[in-house]
Amino acid sequence: MKKSLFFILLFACSITMPAQSFVSNSDISKGWRQKKIIVKNGGQAPNIMTLLSAFSKAWPVWSVQQVLKHGAKLKDGDQYEDPDDWRVLVDRRNGFADLASQTDIDQVETCVWKCKNGHRVFAVSLYEQHDPVTNLLCWYDYDPKTQTLAPAQSPVETFKKSPGATLGWTLPIKGTDFYIYEYYQPGCPTLTHVYSWDGQQHHPDKVQIEDFRYQWFAEDDWYQASTQGYTEYALVHFDGEPYTMLCLRKPATSADPAVIREYTVFAPFKSDMQAVAILDAMHQFNGPFRVQPEEGAPWTGKEVVFYNNDFLHTNYCVVVNDGLVSYIVKCSPVVNEEGIREGHTEEINGFGSKDETVRIVHASVANELIFEPVWHPFEFTEADPG
Repeated sequence: MKKSLFFILLFACSITMPAQSFVSNSDISKGWRQKKIIVKNGGQAPNIMTLLSAFSKAWPVWSVQQVLKHGAKLKDGDQYEDPDDWRVLVDRRNGFADLASQTDIDQVETCVWKCKNGHRVFAVSLYEQHDPVTNLLCWYDYDPKTQTLAPAQSPVETFKKSPGATLGWTLPIKGTDFYIYEYYQPGCPTLTHVYSWDGQQHHPDKVQIEDFRYQWFAEDDWYQASTQGYTEYALVHFDGEPYTMLCLRKPATSADPAVIREYTVFAPFKSDMQAVAILDAMHQFNGPFRVQPEEGAPWTGKEVVFYNNDFLHTNYCVVVNDGLVSYIVKCSPVVNEEGIREGHTEEINGFGSKDETVRIVHASVANELIFEPVWHPFEFTEADPG
């Protein structure tokens, strides 16, 4: 009986203990920049699998091991599909391989670029999607004379993101462009920073913004952003606020620098984008402001408020919390049959919270939040269907 129990315990250990110990992204991030990697039999033109194998020996990672294991049997462009909903793709000719999945398992992308001087740029992007999310990009220069991978600086390391934004990136399956994604506010279109390859290194080329539809102050009409003539963007950050908001600007209509260029400030509201501040021939806005807390008032003074008006004397007060629209107050003039104004009506478009009030239109201003947009050219791309 004791002998049987021993073999049962031995079998249990064999299936619970990993055959190989792997390192985490956190482990790699602490040391990869200080560690050169010798590429055995690398030669003048090592392919993606040769370089990845050398990386794996220095930094054993489960996802990389799976690419090497299954990729060795694949022809260029073919895939291995695992029953656990992940796949491996290898394309030696185009210098790309990956393990990808719709699940939260560890994943990897790897790519190689050929340099004019005979070197190679080799990148390994490691994704740990479980909590906490820890993504890591390792970037190397391969020297064929020494057959060595030396840590190098990637475009991500020199990228200056907007306050409060987070970054993502992807390596090209085909082509040579490198992409950095800037996520600055949930529900807002992603900014894609495209870096082009000159045969030696990557350079900032252009910025792309996903096309999106929006409303003015939650009114009925919808507009497609790509049809409105916007050519420049700015991500603005207000002092003391952790979030960033998107501004889009149209081209100049006059050579006179005193003529203000038309632009719009956007924020999400009820899963859609809203124009929360508009400066053009028909609209102008004041703010953003923080308002003064008042006894009995449902606002806290932490809200950011935009006051807008149009040439028809309709006013809109947009209340923003954490970069999202909380509610909008519309004040419309009441005009009699003779065209004389006899007052106005006030209505709220919000979520039905007890803190929503038309009184905020008349709140005292505590302080104005100054922002100075820094404008950059961009182009629209089709909205991500996902």
